[in-house]
Amino acid sequence: RLPLRRPLRLPPPRPPRHPRHLRPLPPPGSDPPGPLLRNPPVSPTRLAAFFGATGVLCAAWGAHGLEAHAVEGGLRWWAIGAALQLATAPALLALAGLPTSRPRSVAGIALSVGLIVFCGSLYAMTLGAPRWLGAVTPLGGLSLCVGWIAVAFARDGR
Repeated sequence: RLPLRRPLRLPPPRPPRHPRHLRPLPPPGSDPPGPLLRNPPVSPTRLAAFFGATGVLCAAWGAHGLEAHAVEGGLRWWAIGAALQLATAPALLALAGLPTSRPRSVAGIALSVGLIVFCGSLYAMTLGAPRWLGAVTPLGGLSLCVGWIAVAFARDGR
């Protein structure tokens, strides 16, 4: 005869946790920055490190191996993109050390989007992407300008 066993007791189920990007947004008109600005999905320090490292890699490849792959006149575009990327990465790193505020968040987002659009379009055209992509480049430059202006207000948080 088998001995009787006690029934297995499981702990009560936990309520489901939502990832950051699925959390509800604050009500309209609320003054503090929303959850995406307060808790970005990517750490500003890691973002600055990523842009700095890829800027160094792009500059090195542009100096030592890009000639065989670049379109005519493309090396100049590549150099401009790499220089701008390397100049902006330290600003993102400095922003990471400031207290969280709306201007800091705007500056970080605008600089990141500007780098991706501006430098990315220059890199792509250098490697043979259609020339009409050059029409997108000024939008990245505008985003970079907005980011640099927001940097001026990021320290005060106003």
